[in-house]
Amino acid sequence: MNPSRRKILFASAAALAAPRLVRAQQQQQQQQQQQQQRPLRIVVPYTPGGSADLMARAFGAHINARSGRSVVVDNRPGAAGTIGTQSVARSAPNGETILQSDMGPMSIQPAAGKPGYGAADFLPIARLVTDAVVLAARADGPFTSLAEVVRRAKADPGGVSYATPGILSHLHVAMERFAQVAGIELTHVPYGGTGPGVVAVLAGQVNLIAVPPAPLQDQSAQLRPLAVASEAPLSELSGVPTFREGGVDLVLQGWRGLFAPKGTPAAVVSSLERAVFDAFEDNGFVEQIKKLGLTPAPLGAEAFASFWSNDREVVAKLVSRLPRG
Repeated sequence: MNPSRRKILFASAAALAAPRLVRAQQQQQQQQQQQQQRPLRIVVPYTPGGSADLMARAFGAHINARSGRSVVVDNRPGAAGTIGTQSVARSAPNGETILQSDMGPMSIQPAAGKPGYGAADFLPIARLVTDAVVLAARADGPFTSLAEVVRRAKADPGGVSYATPGILSHLHVAMERFAQVAGIELTHVPYGGTGPGVVAVLAGQVNLIAVPPAPLQDQSAQLRPLAVASEAPLSELSGVPTFREGGVDLVLQGWRGLFAPKGTPAAVVSSLERAVFDAFEDNGFVEQIKKLGLTPAPLGAEAFASFWSNDREVVAKLVSRLPRG
C-alpha cells in the first residue's frame, strides 16, 4: 500500500474513533457524577456506639465534607459480624454499598466454616487501621492483674468467664489463644458487640472482657485494663503491661478495612481508595481515629489484598485448633 494512502486511512480511522472516545469519556464522567449524587452506604456488621461504628461515621463525615456525597452507616450486627458481611456480598456491585469489616468476619469466620460468603465475593478497597487486644475487668472486682486471672482460672477451671463481640471474632481467637498458652480453661460468653459486653462486665454478669483500647478510655473509672496483646505497651494505656510482660507469650493484632462486592467497577474502587488516603491526610480525622484507641495503618487496594491473603492463611492454621463455643 502506498505510504501516503496508509497515512490517509489511519487519519480517517482516528477521526472516526475520536467522537466515540469523547462520548465514552463523557458517559463515564456522567456516571461518576450521578453516583456522587447517590448516598454511599457503609455496612458495619456490629452494634452502634462501638469503635467500628464510630470509625465508619468519622470516615463518612470526611467524605461528605470533601465531596458533598451523603453517607449512611448501616449497622447490621449478629453472628460475629457475618450477617452484615453476607449482606454486602449479596449487594449490587454498583459502588453504592461497601463494607467496613475486620479479621473476624473476613478471615476467621470463613476459616471456621461456611458463613455464606468467601474471599472471592469481595474486592479489597483499603486497610484502615490496626487495633490491639486488651484484657480488662471491672475496676472494683477481684481481678487486679493477669497473674491473678491465671491463678483463679487454674484453681477453678471454667469458673472464670469473659465477654467478646461474638464466637470466633478476633477477640475470641485472642482469648482462646491466651487460654492455650497459659494452660487454663475459660468460659466464653459471646455478645452482639463490644458495648453489650462492657455492660455485662460492669453488671457483674461476666468476669472479664477482651476489647480494643477505646472502651477503656471511655470507661476508665469502671474498667481496669490488665494486659495488652501487643509487642510493646500502648501509649494511650500508660502503665498497662503486655501479656508477655505478664508472663504469657501472646501477641495478636486486629485490623479493619473497606471492601466492595465483587464486580464493583475498578474506577469506583480506585475512587474510594483515594478517599481513604485523603482521609488519613486530614489531621482531624486521624485524631478521631486515635481517640478510638486505633492505630492508623492505611494500605492501598493491592497491598491490602496481599495482606488479607496472608492473614487468612495464618488465621486458618490457628482457628483449626480452637473450640467453637
